[in-house]
Amino acid sequence: MNGTHMDFEATPPTTQTFSPEFFAILKETSCVNSTAYFVPEEGKEDKEIGSKTELAIILLLLNLGHSDYQEVRKDVLSRENRLFAFSSKRKRSSIVITPADNSGKRVHVKGASEVVLARCTQYLDEQGNPKPLTD
Repeated sequence: MNGTHMDFEATPPTTQTFSPEFFAILKETSCVNSTAYFVPEEGKEDKEIGSKTELAIILLLLNLGHSDYQEVRKDVLSRENRLFAFSSKRKRSSIVITPADNSGKRVHVKGASEVVLARCTQYLDEQGNPKPLTD
């Protein structure tokens, strides 16, 4: 990745695209920031429940061999958490969770990119380490 743009249409991601540390956080946020899911239907395509964007993110996990998104969602949400539902005024939703290792709290946010980005001071590098967000 090294700070370059990744074109997933030209080069679809694989399990080697992301470091294990980065992917673990990507998977966690994809699971807890979504209520989307697929319902298998015999002889038909799976029924899609949820927004197209959330379904696309879950589909990324599935294509990378991670079909356990509902189990991950259930596990994370069984721990102490606090949900701040989507607000059209705030243009975002957030969830504060307790990581599995009980190492404190982690916040996952989704919403309008310009609103979320304006509130960010750090990003995660390819290894999942926080780095200062600069212009």
